[in-house]
Amino acid sequence: MHDVVTARDHPIGVVKASAIGFGIAFLCLLPPIIHFFTGPVGPFIGGFIGGSRAEAEPGQGVLIGLGMGICVAVVVGIPVFLLMLTPLGNWLPLDPGAHGTVEIVTLIAMTYLTVLGSIGAMVGGRLSRQKTSTSQG
Repeated sequence: MHDVVTARDHPIGVVKASAIGFGIAFLCLLPPIIHFFTGPVGPFIGGFIGGSRAEAEPGQGVLIGLGMGICVAVVVGIPVFLLMLTPLGNWLPLDPGAHGTVEIVTLIAMTYLTVLGSIGAMVGGRLSRQKTSTSQG
């Protein structure tokens, strides 16, 4: 058997589960054509896998989803916002006064990922805990 760092055992389990969930959600956007189907449900799938790996409880599932949402802000929102502040920002297809648009789009993406990732992590964690308890009992 493999050693799984659960969210109950150590707080780093939530961080790992968030990173796994975000990575899977991102990977769901990559394949051409099927990304129209896998992209919208990618955060749920990522949260489900991350939550099941961490055996997350409902409160920890919310933290996993929030971590996934923060990853979106860090990976997408901050670099685009900083790029807009530089002379290279003129290459972006945005109006010079469109700084609010970047924040709004990032906030919407963060909220979407947080909600679906949290639901997926709670469902995955519950199923994982049920599987563990039935195999032990």
